[in-house]
Amino acid sequence: MSVGSETELGRGLEATRKRRHRDCEPWTLGESVQEALGLMHYKLLRKPLVEKMRRDRINSSIEQLKSLLEKEFQKNEPNSKLEKADVLEMTVNFLKQQMRPQLRKPLVEKLRRDRINSSIEQLKALLEKEFQKHEPNSKLEKADVLEMTVNFLKQQMRPQVDYDRGYSRCLQETLQFLSLCSPHKDAQVQLISYFSGIPKAAEVPCCPTATSSPKQERPDAQGALWRPWQSS
Repeated sequence: MSVGSETELGRGLEATRKRRHRDCEPWTLGESVQEALGLMHYKLLRKPLVEKMRRDRINSSIEQLKSLLEKEFQKNEPNSKLEKADVLEMTVNFLKQQMRPQLRKPLVEKLRRDRINSSIEQLKALLEKEFQKHEPNSKLEKADVLEMTVNFLKQQMRPQVDYDRGYSRCLQETLQFLSLCSPHKDAQVQLISYFSGIPKAAEVPCCPTATSSPKQERPDAQGALWRPWQSS
């Protein structure tokens, strides 16, 4: 008898002795030996059955994989008889291809967040004085940096917008005044020619009466600054 068998026998005897003692039954060595031997015999008979069931499960899963991925196998190994190892390897490769977009998505998300964080850090460095002016002692969150950047850009762009509006308003009122009050139609033409020669982003309104004037503009209209009140 091997050492393992003796150990199993000892455990069986001890378990039987404790059970007999608990139930107040008379304990005999012969019965305990028979019970322990029966337990060992059961385990020896059960082990091949368990192994057979395990192998059956493996074989069944491999056959199902072959059926599910039959087209993939035909593409890579059209005329060969696939072994179990081949089926498992090709299954792994197929799953890798299918899961590649899912594995790539976190990487793309990380790159996107890194770009956002980098841009926010650069904004903090560029507008550091502006942030110190409004929030000198506070730790700026990302939302704070973006909000203050928007406000700063609005302030920087407002003078240009106001200038454009004022320029257009002034020109419009001047043309309206000349069309109503000035008897000199050529003054309107010269004024329009002068302001049209200045680079300007805003659209310059044009007076209908001025454009319909038959008179030609003077050759010196594009020269020195022309003053309509000095016209003869």
